[in-house]
Amino acid sequence: MYKFLTCLFLVSLTLSCNTNSPDSPVAQNTGLLFSIEERNVELNDGLYIEKPDSNIHFDYSSDNKMYVDMTNFKYAYVYIKNGDSLFFTVSALNKEMDWEFIKKEDVNDSTIIQINLVPEPMSFTFGIDYPQTIIRYDYIGKSKKSFLAGERTSCIENCRNIWLHPPRQFLFRILELNPFPYIQAPYEIGNKWNGKLAIGKHWGDKRWKLWDGSITNKYAYEIVDIVNYKTEIGTLYNCFVIDAKAESSLGTTALKSWFHPDEGFLKLHYTNIDSSELVFEKVWN
Repeated sequence: MYKFLTCLFLVSLTLSCNTNSPDSPVAQNTGLLFSIEERNVELNDGLYIEKPDSNIHFDYSSDNKMYVDMTNFKYAYVYIKNGDSLFFTVSALNKEMDWEFIKKEDVNDSTIIQINLVPEPMSFTFGIDYPQTIIRYDYIGKSKKSFLAGERTSCIENCRNIWLHPPRQFLFRILELNPFPYIQAPYEIGNKWNGKLAIGKHWGDKRWKLWDGSITNKYAYEIVDIVNYKTEIGTLYNCFVIDAKAESSLGTTALKSWFHPDEGFLKLHYTNIDSSELVFEKVWN
């Protein structure tokens, strides 16, 4: 059986969103091509979480504009280390799923070459009070139709920010040590924000880093540019470029991301704890 990862992100709520604030994400104020419905939100460690307007089955996803039920965001990836471009294969070992690196020329039917992100309806598996949108990551083989593995986790979309858990199974476990994909209002060059997250030793792997106990990643994000981005479906205008760094007792990691208001995160370029790189790019076919 394939494992599905459940990541619980428990938060306390402290700060509300004012619809008349000059930095609220309204298109005419920020140049942004979309506007997210305002709800009350509160801040926790640099991340805005929606505040329920009632205590009866509050649906945190009902006002989403991007990550809506059963849409599909497809990403090709490549892992780069010591000049080699690599993928990874999965296999059953003692009733558990194991993985190993593989070169591009050796890709086979067990090689994962694409990740599909699919938002799902409110899930009672996560609990009715879980304050995030449930997303599913499908791990796809070389035929682009074969489902080889997957996981369920979550994202946050509201009037102040969009934030994603990355995929974190097999090789992608390394991404727990990186900044997560994240954009926060006001959507303009020079906007900066911070955050932090405790990370347990179970995220370690001898292929990149092992440690004891728990470490704390401290994040720093900044919107550094607005660019036009060429894709297979044409040029996407007014894409935000976000630089992010994470620092802990283990060292430093980084993420450079490109975000479009209608298409979401277009490219995620991670620099990992061992100086390797992981690059995800959105595809439409």
